[in-house]
Amino acid sequence: MLTASFLAFALQRAQSPEPRVPSTGFMEIPAGRTWVGTDVAVAKKRIAETPDNAQLLGAETPRSRIDIESFLIGPSEVTNEMYRVFVEDTGAVPPVTWAQIPEEVKQAIIAEKKKGDPGFVLTPTALGIWWMEHWQDEALALEWNMPGDIALTPVTFVSHGDALAYCRWAGLRMPSEFEWVRAARGDGEIDFPFGTKFDSSLVAHNATTPRYLSYKILPANSFPDNASPFGCVDMAGNVWEWTESGFNALPKFKGFRVKTNAGTTEDIFPVFDGSTRVIKGGSYVNPGFVSRIDTRAGLFRDSRAPMIGFRVASSLLPCRDACQIAAEKIDGRVLDGMPTRDLDFANTLGLEKRRYIDLETVSPNRADPPKPIPPSEPVDGYAIFNRYDCFALVAKKEIEFSSPDKVARHIRDGDPVPVGMIHTTVALKNPVLPPGTYVLSWLTPLEVEDILNRGGSVPAKFRPEEEISDSGSEPEASKKSPETEEGENERFVDFYEVELVPETQNLLVLDARNRAVAAIPLTKTPRLERIKQVPNSIAVNLNKERLDIRMRVGGPRGKAFGFQFNVEPVNAEGSLVREGWWTGDWFEIIPVAEEEK
Repeated sequence: MLTASFLAFALQRAQSPEPRVPSTGFMEIPAGRTWVGTDVAVAKKRIAETPDNAQLLGAETPRSRIDIESFLIGPSEVTNEMYRVFVEDTGAVPPVTWAQIPEEVKQAIIAEKKKGDPGFVLTPTALGIWWMEHWQDEALALEWNMPGDIALTPVTFVSHGDALAYCRWAGLRMPSEFEWVRAARGDGEIDFPFGTKFDSSLVAHNATTPRYLSYKILPANSFPDNASPFGCVDMAGNVWEWTESGFNALPKFKGFRVKTNAGTTEDIFPVFDGSTRVIKGGSYVNPGFVSRIDTRAGLFRDSRAPMIGFRVASSLLPCRDACQIAAEKIDGRVLDGMPTRDLDFANTLGLEKRRYIDLETVSPNRADPPKPIPPSEPVDGYAIFNRYDCFALVAKKEIEFSSPDKVARHIRDGDPVPVGMIHTTVALKNPVLPPGTYVLSWLTPLEVEDILNRGGSVPAKFRPEEEISDSGSEPEASKKSPETEEGENERFVDFYEVELVPETQNLLVLDARNRAVAAIPLTKTPRLERIKQVPNSIAVNLNKERLDIRMRVGGPRGKAFGFQFNVEPVNAEGSLVREGWWTGDWFEIIPVAEEEK
């Protein structure tokens, strides 16, 4: 007979929607084809008229159509009040625009710098560099506080690394260059987010009308009509915006030559550098033409300046962005592959906790901007993100074994087989595992002797009597030394810290130094089946107070291995296997059995 709880569970599984990040704080950009770049003929005409900008204009050629997947993007740049939550929570360096530096300290800076450079001027950028070096100097006892009159102004003086740290903390990312273009342009061929013709009254630049607003950074959404087809404001002017893309040539770029109106010749070969990052949108110190959608420039990632900020974005799949950022620190030797190439991020499996600050609690901290700058209201969709938590897994796209038996034979003579990664911002109780990013490796059943020979341990009841000392513990001589030089990555997995039950299937959790720090028992022996028959899912099992995981790992010839196991995430308040804690309604929930209620 079917119980009511079973029927409820079955109904919920049938109705569960696709995994999806909530849209709070974002504009959703649908998938589509977008025009990217400028036609060479158009660029040549512009270069002929303004040869001083030849390389900048040449770098945005040629024009092509790019297919973009759907994604989410912030309706405005990250504001100072948004960034403040991150700084207060993490202790990150506050921007120099928040610094309270006494005038006598500024004069001392000038005097010291002029000893080596008589022409030194304490510009905002120079002060920002000094602040980065001295903001924690105990002798100076410097203080900072975000002024209320810039609460809604885009945060600036943030490097690409600063922006990335914010994104990591909030479970977000920056948009790619092509995503940024799609959010600004949509399906059409407009030059500016608001249309084809430039309007100086809609863009914060060096000649804004009225002119008393020229050369001034303005609060976000100061010009509501400066909005893209999808409702994103300020993608033209105000501050440049970091993207996650390297400054490489656009697809099919070729150098070319232009004869200018002045009779000179310009050879167009921009200096592309993929280690720098593309910035988009122009700023309040640039001329209006720079705020065109196709303008692109490359900037060193450690750059901080008064006209550079950023906008956040998110994939639609929960935990995907957090895992992609975390995977950048995985050692390819531990994973036995390149993380960015070999991990299947498109099928990321995980749960996330998204948090937001109540806007009513922060609005009293805002003040009107200094005159003559008019006040503004946050754009529709505006939200302030708070600390993000997640538990997630990403499988490798493929492991090249045609059967579990071949995996077992490989492991008998070598190491466990890496099958994916685990990224968690919360601790696990079972197995015991601190927050972090790890590699998961498949370990087929081993006998007691093999486990001990690899440096691992087994429960006392499995140890041969001659291997147990009078104290009942494993002899020190049989243990492998855990000492490894900092930065060294051993070729073979170090089993020193794990206890394994003989003849069981496990997933070993490996740290960055190839050490097994935990073992997760598999509840079912993996088999190689057709990929459509292998589930890839996660369930919050309230009945057993655990997460029930079924992870699919690709195999050869359109088949896949299925790994089933359980974990229990926890925090200081106890188990996180509770209804309503994780964000979303797309995952399975197994209710408490009727007899246990």
